[in-house]
Amino acid sequence: MIKEQFFPTTIYGKDVKLDNQLFANEIVEWSKRDPGVQKTNRNGWHSTTEMHTMPVFEPLVKELFIMMQDIWKEEWIDREPILGNMWANINPPGGFNAPHIHPNSLFSGVYYIKAPQNSGALVCNEPRPGAQLNMPIRKKGRPPKHLWREVHLEPKEGRIIIFPYYLWHCVEPNKSKDIRISVSFNFIQKGFEMPFNKYQVIKGAVSYELANFVFNYFLLKRDAVKFMYDNNIIADTGMFGTWTDEQIPNTYSHYADPVMETLLVKMLPVMAKETGLQLVPTYSYSRIYKKGDELKRHKDRPSCEISTTLNLGGDPWPIFIDGTGADSVIDERKNIHKPDAPKGTKVLLEVGDMLVYSGCELEHWREPFDGNICGQVFLHYNHVNGPFADKNKFDGRPMLGLPSFAK
Repeated sequence: MIKEQFFPTTIYGKDVKLDNQLFANEIVEWSKRDPGVQKTNRNGWHSTTEMHTMPVFEPLVKELFIMMQDIWKEEWIDREPILGNMWANINPPGGFNAPHIHPNSLFSGVYYIKAPQNSGALVCNEPRPGAQLNMPIRKKGRPPKHLWREVHLEPKEGRIIIFPYYLWHCVEPNKSKDIRISVSFNFIQKGFEMPFNKYQVIKGAVSYELANFVFNYFLLKRDAVKFMYDNNIIADTGMFGTWTDEQIPNTYSHYADPVMETLLVKMLPVMAKETGLQLVPTYSYSRIYKKGDELKRHKDRPSCEISTTLNLGGDPWPIFIDGTGADSVIDERKNIHKPDAPKGTKVLLEVGDMLVYSGCELEHWREPFDGNICGQVFLHYNHVNGPFADKNKFDGRPMLGLPSFAK
């Protein structure tokens, strides 16, 4: 029979000789003076992501670029690789990293500085979602690697491992009696840098009349949905909006309201003209905020690569955005961030104005609302030629207008 293999997932590795003791000392001292950030790390320390700019780690950066040039040739990738960010990890005994991928990158990887025995393997999982729907029973024995659904890569000091950004992975708990030190990083392709200045305001993105119409429509819908929920006419499936959004509890929120999804498409030519970006729509998310609401400092998920917030009406409520791209959030849920976190830029939108920003790169937030009511809609997009466009088109739904459970 004819047998060919397509769509492989390649994991690259290389052993290099660097001064790991120097790196370890620098990272441990760094962790003593900086609380780090909370990402996928559990019971461990995760540094901020500007490590590649620190002179002491320049030898490692050079080795990463040498390896990436070889991978670029293997993968037939045009243009040059760019090291987007790099950070250190310390996992003490019991520390681990939860499953995740690396958005806003093309290739991601890890370099092991200190890896005692049993300090936690890198676990990579089958990346094709369709392959998880039916798990056949295999014959006894060890199947060939192309049939594996999970691979455990033991850490080795001085080893670099690089893999595609979309590969789901985690780090097992450190079962040794010593700390495990590693460096993680993301590479992008030249040309995927943001062509606009990270954020900008589009004045009068929609007319006052249109914004006011949508605002009043949404108020009526909120009241009608509340009546139907309270009187058990329909159940809260999220299809008509909800008051159970954990980010802003007890506030009416709606994923993919059809009117807002129409705005999502309507704004595409405006976005192209004002920002020079070619975009694909992912989803809309709208809220009617109430007094006392607070949007905690955070960054967004990959479907929000290019985000916008459009003021529909109500009382004024500024949004703050940190244009530096710093990782200042320590724990988003508890609203804990570094004491020296940038104060950000205060942006006050009039009705019909829209703030466009790089949602995955820039932290943004709103301080407690002292008004009574405010209607906003978030319109989210991805770059047409970016790493997320195909996967995140319509946020994984067959078409716009569908609820989240239609993915």
